Amino acid sequence: MTIKIRDMGQKSISRRPREWLPYLGGALLVCLLIVVLTGINIWQESRRYQERAEVLTQNTTKLLAQHIGDVFANADSLLKIVAFQYIDQRSRGQFEPGRFHAYLNQVMAVSPVFLNIRMLDDKGVLRHGSGDGIVPIDLSDRDYFYRLRDLPAGSADSPMIFSGPIFARLAKQWVLVLARRIENPDGSFAGVVFINLHNEVFGDLFASIKLGPTGAIVLRTSEMAQIDRFRRGPKPDADVGNRKVSQKLAELVKIAPDGGSYKAMTNYDQVTRYYSYLKVGPYPFYIIVGEATQDFIASLGVNIYMLLGFGVLMILLAAAGFWHIYRLTQQRILERIDQQAGRIIDASPLAMLVIDPENVVRKANQAASAMFGYPVQELTGMPRQQLEASHSLTASTDPAPQSAWQAGPQALQEQFEVVGLRRDGSEIPLHVALSSIHLDQASHAIVVLDDLTERRKTEAKLHELLSLQTAILDHHSYAIIATDPEGMITLFNPAAEHMLGYRADELVGLHTPMIFHDPEAQKSLLKDDGPSDFKSLVAEINAGGSQVGEMVIRRKDGTHFIASCSASALLDEQGRVTGFLYVVADITELKQAQDRLAHLAHYDPLTNLPNRILFFERLELGLALARRNQSQLALLFLDLDKFKPVNDTWGHAMGDLVLKAVALRIIACLRESDSVGRVGGDEFVVLLMNLQTPDAAVLVAEKIRESLNQPFLLEGKTLSIGSCIGIAIYPGHGSTATELAKNADAAMYRAKDTGRDRVVVFDPEMALAPG
Repeated sequence: MTIKIRDMGQKSISRRPREWLPYLGGALLVCLLIVVLTGINIWQESRRYQERAEVLTQNTTKLLAQHIGDVFANADSLLKIVAFQYIDQRSRGQFEPGRFHAYLNQVMAVSPVFLNIRMLDDKGVLRHGSGDGIVPIDLSDRDYFYRLRDLPAGSADSPMIFSGPIFARLAKQWVLVLARRIENPDGSFAGVVFINLHNEVFGDLFASIKLGPTGAIVLRTSEMAQIDRFRRGPKPDADVGNRKVSQKLAELVKIAPDGGSYKAMTNYDQVTRYYSYLKVGPYPFYIIVGEATQDFIASLGVNIYMLLGFGVLMILLAAAGFWHIYRLTQQRILERIDQQAGRIIDASPLAMLVIDPENVVRKANQAASAMFGYPVQELTGMPRQQLEASHSLTASTDPAPQSAWQAGPQALQEQFEVVGLRRDGSEIPLHVALSSIHLDQASHAIVVLDDLTERRKTEAKLHELLSLQTAILDHHSYAIIATDPEGMITLFNPAAEHMLGYRADELVGLHTPMIFHDPEAQKSLLKDDGPSDFKSLVAEINAGGSQVGEMVIRRKDGTHFIASCSASALLDEQGRVTGFLYVVADITELKQAQDRLAHLAHYDPLTNLPNRILFFERLELGLALARRNQSQLALLFLDLDKFKPVNDTWGHAMGDLVLKAVALRIIACLRESDSVGRVGGDEFVVLLMNLQTPDAAVLVAEKIRESLNQPFLLEGKTLSIGSCIGIAIYPGHGSTATELAKNADAAMYRAKDTGRDRVVVFDPEMALAPG
């Protein structure tokens, strides 16, 4: 078939406005669309910055409230421990002011966040405290003293009382006072123990938070009295105790006392901020965090200019693109393609058809013949509808696809998909690309066809693979978290949601991977600092390829669990890091089981005393200390008398109760530096450290013997037993653990042989005795 092109000439075409006006209209429409989209992006960018400010302040209040709550909880624990030690030592008659002062200094040495710890007697006079130079001073006028003093008896376990901020008379600075009541064993008031917490502790914490040049953080009491503020004014001391807050905050606290968000201008510095406030756990304090609108508006301005510049650039490119398309189209129309066009179509490896305005195939190449299964001669003159499946024809009744097959200006460079029909009746998915061309003084359509069969198979395989990957992630029992190279979370599977308490939509897109890591809990539970931030973790992974270890993870509700974490880098084909993958498994129960096994390996399961292995490790350590300090120690071997009749008469359950009671009475006779262990059925061993004289060991042994001679009242039965105690003293009776144990045992048997219920100190002659 011969195809002839009508030559219209360059000048004649350029004079016809109807040929270039559609391009001008399209260019103007695209430019208008770009302007609208740019305006929408600017509005959305402004909203995103506002939402980011709200989320940032809310997350910051949560983190600060958690940290400050932990500080108060630690202080409460210290106050309870110190109060217990004070009353316990006094009730046992072992209270020594010097030793107790040293104990308070040790307590403060491991709690550097607190300024000091003090104790008032029942009159309100300062008697004890950490540090040097404790001078008795009357503090009975402090509100925390008379509030605790006036509580009813038995209120020692009532909540800790906060007082402050107050100006400390001794420290000469503003402090927050945390106080507890001390009670005698009969419940009567014995005094007050309190901790001074420097206000600047909070200021230093707030200063470490990045909230922009004019961000603000304030800690206030439940009555809105200011404790500390960042940023501080020119006279920060004058602001302590200030109760002036915005009317918005005052109203919100009444409605939502646990926390909320608002926007307001503060009278403090006349700056408008987005604020979030949150109650600090069960404590009467609020943490308030605000990000200034002027800070994020400055960053927003840069993005707006970038969006405007991008919009202008896109308009220029669109205009240039339409002009270029117009020029190319005019050039294509003006080209002379008579028989050369036919040869090009025939030589093309792609299936090509030329369709006239009546939708009849006027030319087809060999590739089209192979695609449809018809000879070229049979395809020529065939209606186009015969090459398309009936259901595809039904869909093509839609004006756009239907007109796209047809020749004419509307068919210029159209692309769509149809279902083709082969000669044998089989169907084939096709991608259709159309272009218009003037042939024989009429507009024809050049149709380029592409078989989509293999592409559809590939897409199906990819979809199947993605479905399989999604199923694996959704049903994997381990938490799987993926981030980009900067730490922004990109994947958070259902197991991670269940394990950590967060929903995926709360975290995906946020730079928060290290929010799960609690360094303080890491130190206390695993004795391991672990990675302190995301950058150090990335450095470890990049250095070793992957990291596997244990970490303490903090859930959304603040609880912790011990996890086995596997972290590895995700690499592209060039070996560059594209992100990081973390696989987390909860091994808390495994760790607890290991701890229980370790405990059982070193402690007697009945009395919870050190067993033979642990006790003799302590004996070896005590000998090493005694050699270094050139001091004396004593080893006591203790065997119970009349214990077998207890088992024979009342059964082993009663015998177990007796052994537990014996252990408690022995412990009550010893100092904190001494040790006791159970090494046999009714055999106990005692290690006495730092003896001044050998007679001191005898006094302790007699005290134990007399204590065990007292009747035992157990489950309504009164039982009596006795004991034989053998003593060996270092260095006189041996220089090794083996020698001391052998000699103490010999002394104990001498006590049994000479009448029982007695204490015997080892004599070298015992080593010569037969047996």
